[in-house]
Amino acid sequence: MQCGWAAFSILTTPTIIEDGSELDGVTDFEKRTITVSSKLDYAAMRHTLLHEIWHVLLEGMWMHDRSKEYGAMEGIVPICNEDLAENIAKGTLLFRNLNPQLWSILFTPPQ
Repeated sequence: MQCGWAAFSILTTPTIIEDGSELDGVTDFEKRTITVSSKLDYAAMRHTLLHEIWHVLLEGMWMHDRSKEYGAMEGIVPICNEDLAENIAKGTLLFRNLNPQLWSILFTPPQ
């Protein structure tokens, strides 16, 4: 996957363990890989892949996960890469599912 500032390989594997927890997907910025669990059904795999792609795109827009560095500040709702990636992935799939004709107009090249 090309993202403008790097190329990432997309991989599948049955099990992804990080910090003792099993994950559906993970992005490794050092290795430039996105890995998705092959145990997921199609819909969950698509959602997870889109979620991980958004991590890469947000990183390219300087939306790093700084929640650990700054913590909660009074009057400010913390926004981190993880929350943005999840919400954008959900919104993108919702838009696509509810608007298939518009999606096609936007993302299918003319014949």
